Amino acid sequence: MMHEIDVCIIRAEDAAKARQDPEAPGASSLLGAWECKFFDHNLDKVLGRAFVGLLDDMGQNLRLSGLCSNKTHPQLHEYLRPVRRPYPHLILTPLDHASERRFVTMLSAELKKMSAA
Repeated sequence: MMHEIDVCIIRAEDAAKARQDPEAPGASSLLGAWECKFFDHNLDKVLGRAFVGLLDDMGQNLRLSGLCSNKTHPQLHEYLRPVRRPYPHLILTPLDHASERRFVTMLSAELKKMSAA
């Protein structure tokens, strides 16, 4: 089944293959993944569940993931709380410079940790 991830980190050699054939990279190549939803209404909890299911399908090499949105859902933050679930970057918007800085700072720190390992 073809899956779509909004932002991902995969190995360089697999990224080169993907540019030639979008179906080429395997799930084992996926190191980081983010789902990005920007709506004019609150999120549905099912979006979080679908993304968690997608990540489960992608294998065990995933080291960093997040669900980014300008909106939220009352239970979505709680649903994403357990370990190995995407980090909820909710109420994230470029119109709020503080939330944007928090996101960039956190992502930068996580990428440094990931590249050091």
